[in-house]
Amino acid sequence: IKASRMRLRQQELDLVQLYWHDYNKKNYVDAMRCLYANENVKNVGVTNFDVPRIAEMVDAGVPPVLNQVQYSILDRRPENAMTDFCAKNNIKLLPYGVVAGGFLSDKYLGLAASEVKFDTYSKQKYASVISQLGGWNWFQELLRTLHDIAESKNTTIANVASKWVLDKPQVAGILIGARNASHVSDMAHVNEITLGASDLEAINAVLDKGKQAKGDCYDWERGGTF
Repeated sequence: IKASRMRLRQQELDLVQLYWHDYNKKNYVDAMRCLYANENVKNVGVTNFDVPRIAEMVDAGVPPVLNQVQYSILDRRPENAMTDFCAKNNIKLLPYGVVAGGFLSDKYLGLAASEVKFDTYSKQKYASVISQLGGWNWFQELLRTLHDIAESKNTTIANVASKWVLDKPQVAGILIGARNASHVSDMAHVNEITLGASDLEAINAVLDKGKQAKGDCYDWERGGTF
């Protein structure tokens, strides 16, 4: 905490988020208590926690103000239980990965899987997600649907995918990784997009053809079920 305050040149930190990979080490509630007790921390959140562990924090009187989670049209694990739990306990969601490592963009529309270089961890991860949910042909159908919606609104697939997440219950905001300056100017228009009932119905029609993940947030990354 002290190091962060020094780097940011701030007396108090507006938000500190706790990440805890190994749930077998049970000190995460104690860690939350320590953060709550620190007078230089205004708000305490968590990153990639699941419902049972956040429930322990709530029961201990140290609930997070938000949970930063992976959430996109492809990865809808927060909808399995997290969203409802957070709504009941006044906890917000701060999604990342909303464009699935860049796959939810015009760049991949019409590409064969053989033409894609899975040369980063993020690409390899989301390639696995696509495979588990419905495969590349199903994914292309989803991209075509998003493209049609984007064209009707004079925007991009990435922006439609981002707004889809931004409109979800309990979502306070979204984290987007812009790789260059041109992405920033495009993403600045996300809030101007309105997704109507017909848009959502078209998206859901494709999603219903695929599979829905069964696991809780970040279970798969910890060796569990997707």
